[in-house]
Amino acid sequence: MAKRKIDSTDAAIRCEMPTDRSALLMMLAYVEAECRRLGNEAAAQHAAMAAALVPGAGAPSGASLH
Repeated sequence: MAKRKIDSTDAAIRCEMPTDRSALLMMLAYVEAECRRLGNEAAAQHAAMAAALVPGAGAPSGASLH
């Protein structure tokens, strides 16, 4: 069986489905909020940066990148 090469245009990487993108952004916003609640500011910033890097989406409303 040949291995499939995955590149940056792969739909799984790009989160092509709006529902998938929305779910991912909601999950990252939740992770960010929980990290802040637990007092881990660095982890919260990482979650916010990850959300900002989701293709086709900016940072979710309320996300703090700094």
